[in-house]
Amino acid sequence: MHFHLRALIVKHSDKIQLVHRHFPMDHKVNPIVKEPFHVGSGTMSLIAIYAASKGRFWEMNDALFEIAGQKTAFNTRELAVKVGLNRTGLSRRIRDLKIQLKLKRDIMEGLKLGITGTPAFVINDKIYMGQLPLEIIKKAIE
Repeated sequence: MHFHLRALIVKHSDKIQLVHRHFPMDHKVNPIVKEPFHVGSGTMSLIAIYAASKGRFWEMNDALFEIAGQKTAFNTRELAVKVGLNRTGLSRRIRDLKIQLKLKRDIMEGLKLGITGTPAFVINDKIYMGQLPLEIIKKAIE
């Protein structure tokens, strides 16, 4: 769905806008997740938030979606280089309080909206959980 939406945004950038909020289903950062699930997605969110602060969010977001679901560890230095960020100290930078607070705010905002999982979408103030039906996407574009 991520890559499909990205293509739609490019094609219809005059009609729709995609705003990304972080809601990792990682028990280490999301209070509704009580047991290990999507382990590491909290760290991936922090990396994406840091990349956004450097104007590289979408590049990093795409790179993270490419490796999402892998059971092996990923190399933060390689990710940084891939998207054009300074490769040294990425792990230190994602521990920055401002970055961690941004993640916490996104999660709390999602909880206030009643979001309980991912993917979730808000279109014209209505929440859609899971995959977006094609008719909803067509209606949003119109």
